[in-house]
Amino acid sequence: MERVPSPDTSELSGILQEMEQYAKTGRYDQIQKCIGKAFSRWEEEKRPQIWLEQAARRTLNFIRMQTKSEESLIESEYQFEDAFYYSTSMEMLRQNLYTPIHQLTEKGKENIKVDSPEFFEKIKVYLSGHISEPLSLQAISNLFAISQAYMSKLFRKYTRQSYNQYLTGIRMERAKQLMEENSELFVKDIAEMVGYRDQFYFSRIFHSYTGKSPADYIK
Repeated sequence: MERVPSPDTSELSGILQEMEQYAKTGRYDQIQKCIGKAFSRWEEEKRPQIWLEQAARRTLNFIRMQTKSEESLIESEYQFEDAFYYSTSMEMLRQNLYTPIHQLTEKGKENIKVDSPEFFEKIKVYLSGHISEPLSLQAISNLFAISQAYMSKLFRKYTRQSYNQYLTGIRMERAKQLMEENSELFVKDIAEMVGYRDQFYFSRIFHSYTGKSPADYIK
């Protein structure tokens, strides 16, 4: 098996030293540019994913040390894994990795209120009010101007669930409510009202969630 080389120590050290200077002077916009340039160069060099993971992990850990972040190592690891899981391009990977770095470097500034109960409540209200619409993680993340990885972090923090688990839960509870309020509704109509275009898929999810088929629940 071909051995994947570790990130070049001198190259990465130079990048980290540059970011350290920017952090000390509060020039966080330059940190973003520095990371962007590094990822662009690594993309041109066609670095393998394992190499990128090692370089990105060292970069994120370095920022954590510089900012003395109190965020748990477990949560940091979740964010890191989500960044690679949800990224379909080098640019998306850069954005997903930069979000937690941005939150760390901007921590304590009054204008950063993304990781707050108030902000998360807005997300919940939006989901409840648009439950019949397609609500992909990417679409909601774009709407609220945060990465998919960071959106996933917020749901784990405030609901102890993944985004999909939470969304399924509120859709199923709404479906139960509709069935209890109007037993004359067709299952197909209920499915569409809670965001499912496929009646049979909705029925499988509903049975898994409640232990009953939609027809049995209505009865």
